[in-house]
This record gives sequence, structure tokens and C-alpha cells, in this order.
Amino acid sequence: MKERFEEVEKKFEELKKKRDTHLISDEEWKEELRKLIIRDDDGKFWMVGALSGKWHYYDGKQWIQTDPPYKRVEPEFKECPFCGFENPVKEKICVRCGKDMEQLEREKITCSNCNFVFLQEFKFCPNCGQSVEGEEEEMESKKITLKINQIKILSAFFFFGGIGLIAGIIAGALFGVMDRYWNDLILLPDFLTDFRGKFMGGFIFGSLGAIGGFVGFGILGSLLSLFLNFLFFIFGGIKITYTKE
Repeated sequence: MKERFEEVEKKFEELKKKRDTHLISDEEWKEELRKLIIRDDDGKFWMVGALSGKWHYYDGKQWIQTDPPYKRVEPEFKECPFCGFENPVKEKICVRCGKDMEQLEREKITCSNCNFVFLQEFKFCPNCGQSVEGEEEEMESKKITLKINQIKILSAFFFFGGIGLIAGIIAGALFGVMDRYWNDLILLPDFLTDFRGKFMGGFIFGSLGAIGGFVGFGILGSLLSLFLNFLFFIFGGIKITYTKE
């Protein structure tokens, strides 16, 4: 079994040199790497990572980086994923191109088909060939966008009027049953003043509050909708986007 892993490693290094010297294209490089997937005596599938050069095995859900059945000596150098230059393992910035080699580690994505982890710059999963653009289209199809260009004034009048109706009933009823408050602030006709502090006063002032609240809040809501419609006209409306789970 050890010989099979060593044979794949040797073939990987040969392909890597051909890729670095432009003897084979990136597509040919990926295609040849797919052919290097092997199966050990326990039935596990193994492959060498295209960028890391390290072994990965498939656990049934995703590819996991680990040593093969025999202990593999870690290389003293690591390849820059941008330019392919071999840098000392401790280096984070590529000596040749000066780019942050850990940046791509932070920008990796997982294939939705086989859970293989690869870089965002790939258009297809190096393991199963799943289109990344297809995943993006799927995500776009899950997005729901709501755009508001106009608020109907009549609807706003009744909506805010309904709120004012409830608030007016409560405020009017409290005002009607309490005769010790607001006497110096609000002047009322004598026939209404006589009902203050009584149950009938709560009913009468609650009814008046309902009418006043409905009309007042309705007018306020209409003015607010006119102002918002003016802003929507200038800025092109408001857009709300959310993604379905």
C-alpha cells in the first residue's frame, strides 16, 4: 500500500513541474489530479490537494487533510498559491510575489455536492467538477427582493387612523372618568364637564377620542406617506432583500 501512495506522490510532483513550466494547462492539471485518487485497503479514498500538496481522505461527507497510512515527512517548503514559488514553511508572505499566502485560506469555499474545500477563484470543484456558478445561481434563486416605490395615501390614512382610533378611545375614556386632572388645561362646555368622573363620561369622551384619534392620526399618516413618496421619487424607492433558508 505504501508503494501506491509513493507512486501518486511521484506522479503529483511530475505533474506539478509540468504545470509550473506551462507544459500542461490548468485544466489538464486538474483533470490529471482527479486520476490520482486512490483507495486504501480500508476502502477510504485518498487524493493530494492541488494547492497544498498534502494528502486528504474522504470520510463520506468531506475531504479531510491528514497523513496517509504511513507517516509522511512534511516538506520544508510550501508553494505560494498565487505564483507557485516554494517558500519556507514559516513564511506567510511569498518571497517572490509578495502576496499574503494565508489570504486564500480565508477565501476558501466548500463544494455543495461533495463538501470538498477549494478556492473561490475556481469555477469548478477540483474534486467532482460541480459548477461554482451553478451554486451562485442557486443562492440567487433563494433571494427574495421587495421594492417599495410608493405608499398609497388612502391605505396610510386608514392604517394610522386605526392606530389613532384605539389610542383615542383609551385616552378619551381615561379623561372622562378622571375629573381631577387636566381641568386647568382643557376648557370644556358645561354640559360635557358635568359628565366628568362618571361612567357615561368615559363613554362619551372615549367616543370623541376615537373620532378625533382616527381623523387626526389618519391625516398625520397621509402627510407622512406624501413625504415618503416624495423621497421614493427622488431616490428610486427602497429595496429589501432576504434569503430563504
